Amino acid sequence: VYNTDSGGINPVNFRSEFAGNTFECQCDKIEKGIEILNRHGIEPQVFFAPSHTFDENTLIALKEKSSIRFISDTIAYGPYFREGFTFVPQQSGSVRSIPFDTVTFCYHPNTMKDTDFENLENFLKANRTKFIKFPLDHVKRRFGLIDYLLKFLYFLRRK
Repeated sequence: VYNTDSGGINPVNFRSEFAGNTFECQCDKIEKGIEILNRHGIEPQVFFAPSHTFDENTLIALKEKSSIRFISDTIAYGPYFREGFTFVPQQSGSVRSIPFDTVTFCYHPNTMKDTDFENLENFLKANRTKFIKFPLDHVKRRFGLIDYLLKFLYFLRRK
């Protein structure tokens, strides 16, 4: 449930259930969410915030309340390591070949049309040799100048 209009660290949208909330509130949400997943036999390894919005409190809460150390949501040339987390760039909306190192995809099956599923299936078949194991092994790369430029251009274009 979105309860803030904060974009946080990754302001793709300005609605969030994490960014802009107190540390205590975020700890509670993460703890309860993990508890629900665990009851269903799921041990989460990767975090993806609803609407792509999270902030520093989210990262601290994840460190304190979970074993999650991978964030699948950022704009960058490739995966990078920051504040104890491996961030993996995420491509949303539709799959396409892009000249970046490694990305994840974000889909919303509840809003997809049959043609969207067909396009996804065709892309997966055509590119199956390019997929790698996830979560990734330890990433040492830091967020660099090219990443800053990509992020700047992305958000400039969105304005």
